[in-house]
Amino acid sequence: MVVTPQTLVQLPSTFTLCRVHLLDRPGLFDVHVQDGFIHDVYPTLFSESSHEDQSVHLETWPPQVRADRYDLAGRLLLPGFVDIHVHLDKALTLPFTPSTSGTLVAAIEAFERYHAILTADDVYRRTVSVALMALSHGTTTLRTHINFHDRRYVDEVLAGIQAARDELKGQFDIQVVLMCPLVEHPEVDTLLRERAEAFVAVGGAPHLSPQPEENMNWIVSLAHRHELSVDVHVDETLNPDVRTLDHLARLVKNRDFPSPVVAGHCVSLDAMPEAEAVEIVERVAEAGVGIVTLPGANLYLQGREDRSSVRRGVTRIKLLQQKGVLVAAASDNIQDVFHPYGRGDLIDAALLAAYCGHFLPSDAENALKMISLVPGRLAVHPKYGIRVGNEADMVVLDASDPLSVLQSLTPNRWVFKRGKLVAGQWGGSWLSEQLPFTLTAFVDVQFSGESFRLV
Repeated sequence: MVVTPQTLVQLPSTFTLCRVHLLDRPGLFDVHVQDGFIHDVYPTLFSESSHEDQSVHLETWPPQVRADRYDLAGRLLLPGFVDIHVHLDKALTLPFTPSTSGTLVAAIEAFERYHAILTADDVYRRTVSVALMALSHGTTTLRTHINFHDRRYVDEVLAGIQAARDELKGQFDIQVVLMCPLVEHPEVDTLLRERAEAFVAVGGAPHLSPQPEENMNWIVSLAHRHELSVDVHVDETLNPDVRTLDHLARLVKNRDFPSPVVAGHCVSLDAMPEAEAVEIVERVAEAGVGIVTLPGANLYLQGREDRSSVRRGVTRIKLLQQKGVLVAAASDNIQDVFHPYGRGDLIDAALLAAYCGHFLPSDAENALKMISLVPGRLAVHPKYGIRVGNEADMVVLDASDPLSVLQSLTPNRWVFKRGKLVAGQWGGSWLSEQLPFTLTAFVDVQFSGESFRLV
C-alpha cells in the first residue's frame, strides 16, 4: 500500500519512542521528543510491552493511528544520516555525459560538455529527486560540492538548489561548498563577497592544480576571509608523491573556522609507504582535520591502469581512526559519469567502507557511526547525536544491532526531521511520496558524435 502525504500520520509535538537500542549504550532506552527536540533519554522501564505500557506497536501501527508512545521493540535508533560529500550539480546526469574510459580525468572532461546546457530548473528537479531518494533511506542532511565553472554556472546551480530547499523545507537540509578553480580567479572572491551566506565552506581539488600548494593556500585564505570553513578534495590519485593533505594539515593547524576542516578522498595516503603515511596522519590528527572516504567512487575510478594487484584507491580508514581522526563515509557522485551507480543510501557506503577497511563484525557500529555521528559532528553540530537538547533528526532501522543492519541492508526505516515523521517504509508501505521526477521527465538529450543538444 502506498501512503500519500495526505494519509501520513502526523505525530503529536510530544511523543516517545520506546524500547530502542542506541549506539554506544547497552540496554534499551526510551527517547522522549518535544517540539522538535530530544527532551529526554532514559533506560526503558519495561523490558517488554505490558498492560501498563500503552505504546502503539510498530508492527501493527497503521498510518491512521495517532499516539504519543511507539513501541519499537528493541530496534535500532540512529541519528539522522548525514551525507557529507555529494555533487548535486552532477547527480543523475549519466545519460548526458558519456565516457568509455572510466577514469577521473575522462569524467572531468565529459562533464565539461554539460556545463553549457545546465539550468536552474534542471538542477532543481535533479536535487529534489536525489534528496527524496536519500531521505527515504534515512539521510536528513546533505552537503554538496558545486563547481565554479563560471559565474553563470554557479548562479544557475544555486538557484536550483534554493528552489529545492524551499520545496523540502522542514524535511531535509542542504549545505553547499564552493569548489574553487585550479588557478586563482578574481570572480571567486567577488562571488563570496556577494553571496557568502549561500555556502558553508570553500573547497576545490588542489592536487589537480599545476601549483597545488598555492591553490590550497588560496582556498584556505578565501575561507578565512569570508568566515567559512574548508572542505576540500584531496589527493584523489594513487601517486604516492601527491601530498596536499600534509600541506593542508600544516596550513590549518591552530586556525579557527566555523566548523571542522574536512578533506575528502585522501587516496594517495594508501599508496605511500606506511611509515610516511603515519607521519601525515599524525599531523592530520593534531590539526583536527576530518576525513571523508568515498569508497564507491574511488573503487570505480582508481586503479584502472593496474594490470595486477589492482589497488582499491580507498584511504587508510583504520590508521586514521586509530590516530584519533574523525572519518566519515559518503556517497560522492550519484549516477553520473564519475560514479554511474548509487541510490543515495548511506548504508551502502557504510558497507563498502567496512569491506575496504577490513572491518571485523565487532566494527559494525563504527561503520554506522561513519554515516551518522561522525559526519554530523563534522558538518552539523559538534555534539550531534541522540542527546538531550539536540534536534530530533533520527532514523529507526528494522534491526536490533549494527551488524544486522550491514547484513540485511534492511529497507524498513522511519525517518524523523526535527521531530516530524517525514519519510520511511515499513512492511512494504511507503510513508513518503514517490520520487516526483524521472530523469526523462525534464530533459532529453540527443547525441551526434561529440556534440549534443536539448530537445
